[in-house]
Amino acid sequence: MLIVECWSALRTKRQAACPLCEVHYSAVMDDYDAADNTMNYWVAAEREGTTPEGFERVTVSAAKWAVFEVRGPMPDAMVETWKRIFSKWFPSNPYEQAEGPTLEVYPDPDPFGPDAYSEIWIPLK
Repeated sequence: MLIVECWSALRTKRQAACPLCEVHYSAVMDDYDAADNTMNYWVAAEREGTTPEGFERVTVSAAKWAVFEVRGPMPDAMVETWKRIFSKWFPSNPYEQAEGPTLEVYPDPDPFGPDAYSEIWIPLK
């Protein structure tokens, strides 16, 4: 499934699963396979308690994280920040990406707005 289709499916399920309606969303990415350019990608929401029917639970373990601010409308601002992280930040720092998922966090209710704020979280070793 394409990432755009994941977000579209969430909008449909969100209407039927209102317990998730009042939270911000995240994308959780893991298990990247460079050979065929694929990864696991979840559209996620933080939640305590039971998991609503039709949804799955993903647990993100504690880690040391680099958190990067993303300012501007999606998807362009997110894509540009990812490029800067791997072309400038990692090469100029002693850190390496650790095993585990990376996160895109979207606390802004309108991630497509001109002043949107979001974050990229990368686990470090």
